[in-house]
Amino acid sequence: LKILNDSPEKYLEIEGIGKKKLEEIKTRWQSLEDEKRTLLYFTEKGLSLRLASKLMSLYGSLVVDVIEENPYILCHEVDGIGFKRADEIARRIGFAEDSPKRVLESIVYILQNASKRGHIFLPIESLVSNCVNLLDSHKISMKMIDECIAELKEQNRIVMEEDTQHKYRVYFYNLWFTEEEIVHNILRILKKQDKLKIIENAVDFFKTNPSHDQMDAFYQTLSSGFLIITGGPGTGKTTLISAICSYYLNCGYEVLIAAPTGRAAKRITESTGFSAKTIHRMLEFAPFERKFKKNSKSPLNADIVIIDEASMIDYSLMFSLLDAISDDTRLVLIGDVDQLPSVGPGNVLRDLIDSGKVPVSKLTTIHRQEEGSLIVENAHRINCGDWKEVLKNLGNKEFQFIRKDDPKQAIDELRFSVLKDIKENEDFNHFDYQVISPMNRGPSGTLVLNCLLKMVYNRNRKNSSLKKGDYVYSSGDKVMQIVNNYDKGVFNGDMGSLIEVDEQKKEFILLFGDMEVTYSFSEIDQILPAYAITVHKSQGSEFKKVYLLLNNHHHVMLQRNLIYTAVTRAKKSIKIIGSDYAFKKAISTEFISSRFTSLKMKIIEKFK
Repeated sequence: LKILNDSPEKYLEIEGIGKKKLEEIKTRWQSLEDEKRTLLYFTEKGLSLRLASKLMSLYGSLVVDVIEENPYILCHEVDGIGFKRADEIARRIGFAEDSPKRVLESIVYILQNASKRGHIFLPIESLVSNCVNLLDSHKISMKMIDECIAELKEQNRIVMEEDTQHKYRVYFYNLWFTEEEIVHNILRILKKQDKLKIIENAVDFFKTNPSHDQMDAFYQTLSSGFLIITGGPGTGKTTLISAICSYYLNCGYEVLIAAPTGRAAKRITESTGFSAKTIHRMLEFAPFERKFKKNSKSPLNADIVIIDEASMIDYSLMFSLLDAISDDTRLVLIGDVDQLPSVGPGNVLRDLIDSGKVPVSKLTTIHRQEEGSLIVENAHRINCGDWKEVLKNLGNKEFQFIRKDDPKQAIDELRFSVLKDIKENEDFNHFDYQVISPMNRGPSGTLVLNCLLKMVYNRNRKNSSLKKGDYVYSSGDKVMQIVNNYDKGVFNGDMGSLIEVDEQKKEFILLFGDMEVTYSFSEIDQILPAYAITVHKSQGSEFKKVYLLLNNHHHVMLQRNLIYTAVTRAKKSIKIIGSDYAFKKAISTEFISSRFTSLKMKIIEKFK
């Protein structure tokens, strides 16, 4: 930039740039005087041009004023900038080491990071300890930290609650309010006690001969205003959904079925024959108002609402769902509590079950005996921590474990397996075959795998491309939306294909199902390549075949509910490739996500 500003003639030394081209560059440069000053300002503060451009698109002409007033806004609102980086910029602008703003923003950052890890609150001791470590300054006293916590409380940005041990919990106000409303609405719905008539021919509504636990769950929907049905793979959850829908529709009732993701909703529709939507679409999100049309003032018009894959529901979505359930509507949540908890804050399904106050029906009888039954059986063995029995019951194709201790050898095996499946299946569709890894980073993380798999699935594409990081997107790429975009009607977890990149318009077009959606280049951060995805991103989906990589580099993620969730994504076949140690450790390590939530406790207290 300095060369372009002070000595533009040096650009003539670059091959391909002549006097005419240089004049065009200089004219364009002069026309962007304000933008130039802003870019120079940010580069002097240590920001990259890409990040500076992103900030300019976010805050417009006021960007410098916004950053100078509070540079810590960067770690709250801009992906890729943490507190340390924002702190460096703040110091260059002139913020003192013992600035109250610095202390206050560190508290906000710590609570924000805690919510990203699934926590609803932090104990005061944990918050203060993290604050001291983050600020790392002898100039910061405990009094200053206490004063900043008090200021945030005064501003109604945080809430402090005292527990039975006279210790304090610190919440963001919005999460505290959301939790309070969830508890209030659960109690309201549970008060609905009108029971429907028990029918004698209930078995007729099942497509197959039902088990006792399926019948018990079916009858509980007639007697409970709020019911949770939980069970592992093959226990007949989908069959039960079909039977419940058949009965209620046969009696003339209004029925709504929904799931957290588009793929989960599509799977329910295909397997039951009854139309299902995403929860967002069922609640009718209004993009311009940035809120759901369905709420307490305009509730869902249904006699019963059935939600599948309920383990994926976080606090925000549960709040919106319960708010739209009227006193005359029954609510049935169906899910597998042993899977990974929601990506967003909270552990809603487990907290509801553990409270002991919400009716729960557990499905334990395994029904699935057709193709894929070995997956079901081994999934239950995994859930019991019995890796020895899993190793004794490896099938030829249904359930395979290929031992490869070296990550490079594991990746070579994966590439060979994918190429073999493509060659042997004329109707190969990469949306039916999914590579899953526990982590994004590392030698066999999704970042590495997507670059590799693009060369397998999409190697002959020579069309226009769009680069993000180390990955170059091109038409035909399999992608996943990673944030909710209500304006476009595309939601976190939706999978699609990139069908066109228009370099002139700086746009790219994605296909989600039968819906074409146009994105600007600046919106590239909303998607990720999806040839390989993490276990968390696979929740709610089902694939014909799954390839799961497990190696020692994944050690922090090697937990039972992770491998259990990954295995249960496979419908007909799964191939696990990795080290013997990683495989056994993942199955042996029982870890129930320890999240700071008070939902269970508050439900129990309200029932006293």
